[in-house]
Amino acid sequence: MRDEPSCTADGSQLNTPNETTIPPALATLAARLGAGRQPLYRALAYVLALAVAVSVSLVAVVGCFAADQAARNERLTREISSLDRQLGELKQIKEVLQISLAKMRSIAQLQQGRNWPVLDLGALSRAIPQGLRLVEMGVDGGTLVLRGEASSAARVAALIRNLDEAHFGSVRLVRLEAASAGGNREGAVVFVVDMTRRPVVPEASPAATAAAAAAPSAAPPDDESPGAISVTLIAALLAGCAVLWRYRRGRRAGAVATRECAAGRLLSSLARVDYADPERWPLAVRLFFLAEVLVLALAAAWWIVVLPQIDALREQEQAESRLKDEFVAKTRQLAGRALYSQQLKEVDQGFAARLKLLPGSFDDASLLIELNQSVLGRGLSLRRINPVGEVTIGDSYATQSWAVELTGDFNDLGAFLADVGKLGRLVTFPKYRLSTATRGDSAVLFDATLEVYRELSVDEAAQQRRAALKSATKEAS
Repeated sequence: MRDEPSCTADGSQLNTPNETTIPPALATLAARLGAGRQPLYRALAYVLALAVAVSVSLVAVVGCFAADQAARNERLTREISSLDRQLGELKQIKEVLQISLAKMRSIAQLQQGRNWPVLDLGALSRAIPQGLRLVEMGVDGGTLVLRGEASSAARVAALIRNLDEAHFGSVRLVRLEAASAGGNREGAVVFVVDMTRRPVVPEASPAATAAAAAAPSAAPPDDESPGAISVTLIAALLAGCAVLWRYRRGRRAGAVATRECAAGRLLSSLARVDYADPERWPLAVRLFFLAEVLVLALAAAWWIVVLPQIDALREQEQAESRLKDEFVAKTRQLAGRALYSQQLKEVDQGFAARLKLLPGSFDDASLLIELNQSVLGRGLSLRRINPVGEVTIGDSYATQSWAVELTGDFNDLGAFLADVGKLGRLVTFPKYRLSTATRGDSAVLFDATLEVYRELSVDEAAQQRRAALKSATKEAS
């Protein structure tokens, strides 16, 4: 049977074999406080100094985390500023690239258009079946109109099928009617067919395809967030206080009775306390008062000084998260910058090669010499050639139109058009008309509009850029 601790009438505990042993340090402190050797006010000053030291330590720890967080945010801000400069350069590269591509496409279309007459005549010569005679052929841009005579409607159907298999699209029969009776065989018809050229889709540049497909993942400079560390540190401090507060609590089976006796002594002591004389307070009252002052001082320091710094630290952590998201987004926008630069270099090289087809001036004398040599070399007859209209200034080049009228054999005319397509300068026939005078006559009348191109001067190019910028600003507003 275990021994129970006993209390006297005034609540004091008698010495028993199971009495808890007090550590020497606590016994010395208790003796000094109880004997009055250490004044209460001096102990209170020590407690307040301890509270200030703990508060300063917490402020220093939180301040270190805040300074480290601010340094990370500053580094992210500098990285984002660098990305902004690179994005500005990439934007300029894309704008220049789009302008260069537009110019190169326009010149490429013109270069392709210089061969359309040869392609049209070659396809027609293969598509016309036996028993069909072409009377007139008119071309305006990409639309072609054929007028002719056929021995039967089946010949016209064969012509349409053959044209569908060529580079023509949307072949449509406009009119089909019986021919007049004068000198024509039975079943003869006259017809009108119109059609368009199939558009040629330019191939994408390998650099453009690679730049569009490139999407490398980006990771911002990652540092360990101090949020978890600060929470862990504070939790550790609180746990240490709790451990100290619960020191030696409940070690023996008679601890409950010991606390009851201590409570009895405390109540009897409080009943005899003279609160007007703090120097004569009992040890328990003094310890309780000092502990309460320490807790209140630490709580005040926490709410007034430490907690605002923790809130500011959390705001900086949230700012870091936003900066990281912005960094990742802008890094992804920079994907393929090297490929865009490579594409711009390739486009500039191709554009420079095509610009050789655009002289700096129209040079009418050289044009007339080259055309006359081609006409005479192919045995054609030149009826007239003269410039018509004013010079038209476009986005990438200037245009001047000429009226040309020739007569000669169909095959010789095709050879002449091939020679024109091989000239050292860019010349096209956007509009032309072929017609035969009488039945059985091999001579063909070629009436066309010839367009000559030249490169824009520096002043004309600057004027076009200002006009484009003004138009874009007006549309944006």
